[in-house]
Amino acid sequence: YDTEAIVENYLIAESKKQYNEIIALDKMGVHENFEKLKCSRDVGLPFNDYYITNDPEHGSSPKDGTLYQPHSVGKNVTCGHEIDPSNYVTEDCLIKRIEWRYTTFNPNTTKPRVGYLKIVKLCGEVVEIKYKGVEAMELGDKYTLQGVFVITNFVMSSSILKLRLCGSDCGRNFLHAFDYYSLWEITSDARRLLQRFKPPKDVSEEK
Repeated sequence: YDTEAIVENYLIAESKKQYNEIIALDKMGVHENFEKLKCSRDVGLPFNDYYITNDPEHGSSPKDGTLYQPHSVGKNVTCGHEIDPSNYVTEDCLIKRIEWRYTTFNPNTTKPRVGYLKIVKLCGEVVEIKYKGVEAMELGDKYTLQGVFVITNFVMSSSILKLRLCGSDCGRNFLHAFDYYSLWEITSDARRLLQRFKPPKDVSEEK
């Protein structure tokens, strides 16, 4: 018997079952299941990567211009925003809420672009990025993430081509995850900000 093939077929079959169960859920069902997982101690430390754009999973590749590292977020007089790679997680890297809308002029693409992005930093500063092309008004539904995040990959031309974040639901878990996984260094000012941060109970409370 080909033991490897048997195991592989079993895992694929189980994955398909889980996928079919999840894809059949409506928005309320997804929300209810997510809330149960958040409250379950069996899940472990809540910390995830979030692929806002459709990028393959792989490590940093300087040759291809792909670097996964913290990005600081700020305002710029010329273009309105400034998002730059950083060697450390500083106060300017920490985000508590992010909203985005995809462009819709090519709905069948496997690599959707972000035409609107609103970043609310942990310190309260708000940075908005809007698509500059002729299709600027052709934007889809609004999506939102709330918790504690850092941008780990950002590429933009007239629209945002690549956007990836990592983060957790609160400052305490964010710190635990960075220490546990030995991720990037966090400055002392950023640590204090994370320790003081208390996320709102509901997304609607965050203005």
